[in-house]
Amino acid sequence: MSPTVHRGAERGLVVLGSRCWGRARLGVARRGERGLASLEWLLIFAAAAGVAGLSTVTVQRVLDDTSEVPGDPAVRLIDADIEAAFVAHEAQAVFDQAVADAKPADYSSRNADFQSRCNALKGDFRDVVASADWDNPAGTDDRPGTPDDVPARCKVTPLTGLGG
Repeated sequence: MSPTVHRGAERGLVVLGSRCWGRARLGVARRGERGLASLEWLLIFAAAAGVAGLSTVTVQRVLDDTSEVPGDPAVRLIDADIEAAFVAHEAQAVFDQAVADAKPADYSSRNADFQSRCNALKGDFRDVVASADWDNPAGTDDRPGTPDDVPARCKVTPLTGLGG
């Protein structure tokens, strides 16, 4: 059956048998629809590109923050002091618990770990730390709960010219 063209042909109507389809039904888009479809895809693409760009910037900032080593020696010395304070604080907490529980062996077995962590600060901060000294809270007799007990202390000594 061949299509019959009626007076509505100038409006884009084609008659096939008893059916009448507009241009859009035959796959020919009207002028306004083509531009709208292109604009929708452009907006979707722009949104995806914006999200990708934002995530790239966020990841870059996180990597910069975590990989940045402070260049100022004073800042590095402060970091070393903070690490020393953490070691001393943890050692004091374990020591106090051992005294409270009347189990001096619990602390004595861990004292060497705290001492090595304190001494390792010299290597970790070799650009600013001359030495790291450990004061055993169990005192000279190495037994918790005796009169010669002292506070746990990890003391870092700065290199010459950095203060002290």
